[in-house]
Amino acid sequence: MDFALLKDNNIVKTLAKAFEQGTSVNSYVLQCEKQLADNLLTWVADVVLCKNNGCNGCLTCRKVFSGNHLDVFRLPNKNKEKNTDKMEIADVRFLLEEEEKRPVEGDKKVFLINACNSLKGVAVANWQNALLKTLEEPHKNVYIFIAVENAQGLLPTILSRCQVLTSEKSKASDVVDYLAKLGCAKKLCQVATLLCDGSLPKAEEVVSDVTYLGALEEIIQALKTTTSTKNALPFVALLNNQKDNVDKYWEILTAVLMQTVDYRLNEDKFVLDEWKEEIEAICANYSIPAVLAVVELVEQAKKDIDSAVNFSVVIDNFVADVLEVKFRCQI
Repeated sequence: MDFALLKDNNIVKTLAKAFEQGTSVNSYVLQCEKQLADNLLTWVADVVLCKNNGCNGCLTCRKVFSGNHLDVFRLPNKNKEKNTDKMEIADVRFLLEEEEKRPVEGDKKVFLINACNSLKGVAVANWQNALLKTLEEPHKNVYIFIAVENAQGLLPTILSRCQVLTSEKSKASDVVDYLAKLGCAKKLCQVATLLCDGSLPKAEEVVSDVTYLGALEEIIQALKTTTSTKNALPFVALLNNQKDNVDKYWEILTAVLMQTVDYRLNEDKFVLDEWKEEIEAICANYSIPAVLAVVELVEQAKKDIDSAVNFSVVIDNFVADVLEVKFRCQI
């Protein structure tokens, strides 16, 4: 993802305003996507250390962004004996030792903790408990940022001592604009926007995988043409042929179905302009109650597959149930 885009992230903006107005605190929890964590932590460190709260142009900014600022410390510490991406007590000991030392390049020190991989396991509470004292009595010139995907995975005692900031999802129009700037074709932009749910890293993942576009067109064709048991075999065959890739097809199927609802009720959320005629045809086949019922059938099919029910049996039953719902919920 384009690193510069994070300057407009709501967390970065909120922190810049807090430091500008003198309302900042010493400890923050940043709730964000795992793929954003490292870059987002870099940006917030720059907000703290840059005299202009993250101007992205001064010497301090260049040092922070290049990883060469002597008052920025990243944890888990890669120099410890066990090179792991999970926080350990040794990492907290390192923090406690370093926070006692004077800053080298300015008047502040910043500790960046990427804890996205550190909230599971038997020792998950150990490093957090070890960190409590410094969160309770922070040094005036020390700032600690803890990045996680889900803040509820942290101990309540940690959360009570930090200000929690949550990264907002991107608007559909912003995702489209971002992907267009990357040179992505219009159809691919729309597919990625549909499936990413406001996540730019997810959008990049979709556009980098050429199979998503083909899968979406297969699903749209199946929903448009499968009108009865007489022509249901291609839909059954399509899903049966994707046994090793079925999660992608479930995801796309659900997203396309919900687009038919957006097309009828919420145009601001409708993104598949390149398939407007096909979506209209699906709308003619499936009422809104039918769409919602089929989405529930998708979730049940997932559970059945996870429960080791025969895959082909699940698919046969799913398509039969879809057709039953389609006729039961007539427009």
